[in-house]
Amino acid sequence: MSFTHGPLLTHSSARPISFELCTRQRSCRFVDARAQGAQVVLENAAAEDVFVRYCWGDAPICNLFNPDELPAAPFELAID
Repeated sequence: MSFTHGPLLTHSSARPISFELCTRQRSCRFVDARAQGAQVVLENAAAEDVFVRYCWGDAPICNLFNPDELPAAPFELAID
């Protein structure tokens, strides 16, 4: 997935954290991710995954920022 305001930076970890892949039944699991410029690459995607979430929940830990130190907002998106 691509972000408009890259390159992306992380704080307190070498990788972005709090990314989840979810099935149509909303069964979600955390996955490893890596930032590459303005893109985030999610690892271990499966054919049944139809949604991606970032920083979803009541008290998420979010560590993805743009060069102006503005955080990426929590989101849920359908996978095309």
